Amino acid sequence: MGHPELGVAIVWATGPGVIVPYVGQFGEIAARIAQHVRDERLFEPVLGFIETAGGVEARRIVEQKIINVLTDGGLQAGVRALPDAERLIANLRNEMRLDKFSSMCR
Repeated sequence: MGHPELGVAIVWATGPGVIVPYVGQFGEIAARIAQHVRDERLFEPVLGFIETAGGVEARRIVEQKIINVLTDGGLQAGVRALPDAERLIANLRNEMRLDKFSSMCR
């Protein structure tokens, strides 16, 4: 494939009393994850990385597919906070609106 640092990663994220996966698309994965680790937003190791050709829009689609799998269909629209015990993943919003995502994947 193209550039090995372009893709979607699944990493561990911390919150108050919770450790959950975080899904993110990255243009420069090593630098981005290192920054998040320094900021104590994420911690290693990377659970998985999917190299993705096709630019930002392709990475967003892959990211949303992974969010959908981890959350059984996507995150509820409009939710900006959840109690720790209810969090399946660290992400609080979908990368793409689910109706737009559904129409793109037909």
